[in-house]
Amino acid sequence: MKALHKGADGALQFKTNIPAGAKNAVSTVGAGTLTASMLVAGLIMRTGPTGNYADTTGTATEILAAMSAPQVGDSFDFYHVNGVAYICTLTAGTGVTLAGTTANAASKVRVYRCTVTATDTPAVTITGIGELAA
Repeated sequence: MKALHKGADGALQFKTNIPAGAKNAVSTVGAGTLTASMLVAGLIMRTGPTGNYADTTGTATEILAAMSAPQVGDSFDFYHVNGVAYICTLTAGTGVTLAGTTANAASKVRVYRCTVTATDTPAVTITGIGELAA
């Protein structure tokens, strides 16, 4: 959830509330899989890699199955917390299209939005929509 608030300097800023209680940990050394249930839950805590790495999303079919009655245009946000000093590159599972900035910098949190683009032949677009400091 995002809301505008005034920062200490009086400037308007977005305040983001990272979902609590929906944490999924992935500690694979190297490439990992972000399952559909992890994405839908909303918060992925990533540790383990000892160099730049790639995490692959679940498939569009799996993502739609993890959602409640998905319709074209439905969306949800999820947070990828990169808890290591290496870049994570998001890669797409079958039926998933990536847009925006999808690489998550070392020790950062990237916010992604997953939007249903088709249900007959399952398809979703995952868009990198912002970065927070970890």
